[in-house]
Amino acid sequence: MLNQLQILESIQSRIDSVITDVQGALLAELEDRELDAAQKLKDISLRAAGTLAGVVLERHLQRLAQAHGVVAKKNPTIADLNDPLKQHSIYGVAVWRKIQYLADIRNLCVHKKNEEATEEQVSELIDGVNGIVKTVH
Repeated sequence: MLNQLQILESIQSRIDSVITDVQGALLAELEDRELDAAQKLKDISLRAAGTLAGVVLERHLQRLAQAHGVVAKKNPTIADLNDPLKQHSIYGVAVWRKIQYLADIRNLCVHKKNEEATEEQVSELIDGVNGIVKTVH
């Protein structure tokens, strides 16, 4: 009976790890599909493509903050997440600056301003977000 109880306890701790691994794989697949969709949207609307890529980046940073116990405000923006993640040494200055730049392009896409994002900028945004979600964990 004691052996069976130990086996069940072992399985219970392992299940959490397996669920986390599966969840991570599913989220990575979702991010890849959303970034593929953003790439295709470029031909239709640069603003829509940039907005979608920005959503992927924001959601990735939110999960990163949660995973590392970094507290941000209730409905944080990319900038609200970027600064605390850098301050908690989740990533360094180079990644922080890149995310700032990507957030600036995202803002050009989302907010009606005098300046519109160019096709090159939106491509940089999509490629940059792809790089961040694949390398920053």
